[in-house]
Amino acid sequence: MNKFSIRRVQLEDGPFLEKLYFESRVETFKWVDPAHFKLSDFSDDTLEEEIWVAEKNGKIIGFISVWAQDSFIHHLYVDRKFHNKGIGSALLDEVARYFPSPLRLKCLSQNEKAVKFYEKKGWIHSGITKRSDIYGDYITYIYNPAGEALRN
Repeated sequence: MNKFSIRRVQLEDGPFLEKLYFESRVETFKWVDPAHFKLSDFSDDTLEEEIWVAEKNGKIIGFISVWAQDSFIHHLYVDRKFHNKGIGSALLDEVARYFPSPLRLKCLSQNEKAVKFYEKKGWIHSGITKRSDIYGDYITYIYNPAGEALRN
C-alpha cells in the first residue's frame, strides 16, 4: 500500500530535508556541476518559507516550501523512489488549502519531467525568465484551484 501523510515541518526534520534537497538537485539538474550543491543550501534556500513534508513509515519522502507573502511555491521535491505515486500532487493540494489563489511557481526549463508534471496538473505557462547563471532559464507558472480567471 502506498499510504503516506503530509504534515508541517518540525525542527528535527532539518537533516533529512537537507539530504533530500541535496540528492534531488544532484540527480535532477544534470547540467549543473554537482560540486555547486551543499547540504547547507536547504536552510539558506528555504529561509522564512512555510514547509510541509510528505512522510511514509516515519521517513520523509518529499517536501514543498512556500513564500507565503506571494503564494509562491519555491521548492517541491520528492525522493525519486517515490515518483509517480501522487506525492507531489498531494503536496500541491495541501498548500492550495492554505494560500490565496492564484498560486505561482517557477520551474527550470531544462527540468523536463517537472515541466510536464506542472502542465499536466493544469498550471498555466505565464512567461520565461532568462538567466545567465548555471541553472538556465525558468518557466513561470500560475494556477488557480478555485477555477477563477487567471491574470499574469
